[in-house]
Amino acid sequence: MKNIKKNNKAKKIIINITISQINYNDIIPLIKFLKNEVSGVTIQFFYPYENIKDFSLSFKQKEAIINKIINLKNDGYNILDSKAALKAMIRNKWKCEDYLVANVDPDGKINYGCYLKNRVKNISCVNCPFLAHCEISLAFHLNFDAIFNAKKIFWDKIRS
Repeated sequence: MKNIKKNNKAKKIIINITISQINYNDIIPLIKFLKNEVSGVTIQFFYPYENIKDFSLSFKQKEAIINKIINLKNDGYNILDSKAALKAMIRNKWKCEDYLVANVDPDGKINYGCYLKNRVKNISCVNCPFLAHCEISLAFHLNFDAIFNAKKIFWDKIRS
């Protein structure tokens, strides 16, 4: 928080929160706490990688937390994920266009496509945790909410 407070007036700070069984009950208070501290919040979900304990949410928990996040967005909290993407993530019934995504590893290597490729043996798309992939895919398919949301994030002035 010290670094956020030190830099939040000079830089556009966006927090990305990964939601899991561990922090599920803390997400709404955290988003409320961050309201005046950062330019915005994005979320993603825990993915059950092989050989680590699974902290994934159930579909019921995922739906409940997404609905609460959408309510916060409706109340003016700067949640940068579109409502369309949030709703699509409840059961992951969206068409992924993963070739639109590029990821840069800490060593500088660029990977194209789904972040999980070459990291997980059997990728489970129904458990996809990445709202960014969903958002880009929805925009590619001309979803107005996703396109408008991208415009707001990348081209409109967000509190700086």
